[in-house]
Amino acid sequence: MPLTRHSRRIILHAGFHKTGTTSLQANLRGNAKLLLPQWRIQTSDDTYSLRATAKAARDYSISRDPADLAMVAAQTVLWLAEMDLRPDDQLLASTEDFAGHMPGRFGVLDYSAAVDILHAVIELAGQFYKGAVTFEVIFTTRAPGAWLRSLYFQQAKHPGLTLDFDTFCATIPKAADHAGVVRKVRRKLGDVPVHLFALEDLSIRRLGPAEAVYDIAGLPDALRAKLLPTVARNVTPDVSLADAFVAANRLGLPRNELNKLKDDLLLAAVPLGRKLR
Repeated sequence: MPLTRHSRRIILHAGFHKTGTTSLQANLRGNAKLLLPQWRIQTSDDTYSLRATAKAARDYSISRDPADLAMVAAQTVLWLAEMDLRPDDQLLASTEDFAGHMPGRFGVLDYSAAVDILHAVIELAGQFYKGAVTFEVIFTTRAPGAWLRSLYFQQAKHPGLTLDFDTFCATIPKAADHAGVVRKVRRKLGDVPVHLFALEDLSIRRLGPAEAVYDIAGLPDALRAKLLPTVARNVTPDVSLADAFVAANRLGLPRNELNKLKDDLLLAAVPLGRKLR
């Protein structure tokens, strides 16, 4: 949609998981007051209606049921109505769940659901605002090997994962093909710009992964210089910890004992002061 004098502008960071998303969202929230009034900020951590829309997106990626996709559309309407964007408002929003559920659980093998999810969200926004809205979509990605290791650690936190790393990767052969998903999203969304940023490039910049959003927003240098960096969040520790978690999962311990064992392993592996959630 072309930008008109009375078009609301929404820049949506839509994934992928384990690509600096927690750090990106923390930076948006931490600088929200500095970004006002030019930009409004929303993440699924602090906005209930966006969180509900994100949950509907995860549910659809698991079921692929048209009824669940309709729920994504319904929740999108509620989210847009609650935001009450005025003409000429600009929004920076981030939820990695618009790419669907993280692969590796609940039968989710890849991010292909992102195509339908983002099409539903943007189509509903166009109807809701009667065309007076423009979207841009951002994806952050990561080198496949490092991403799969980070994903494996994340899933090893859950007691159901008992597969070794190579076997786990073999069960989700297309999960790390983020660029392929982005190509399909671009084809589906047509004229909506879809941008791709590598975490490896973003991580060396002053504001980290959030620089992707600020680049597309076109923040003036003077404003960007005032924005504060944030401590890296959700950092994956030594990759061997995932193997230790999986070994613990295989012991068949009661849930409380398993959690205590993992907490002890994590405490030993993560130096004091590092953020890990």
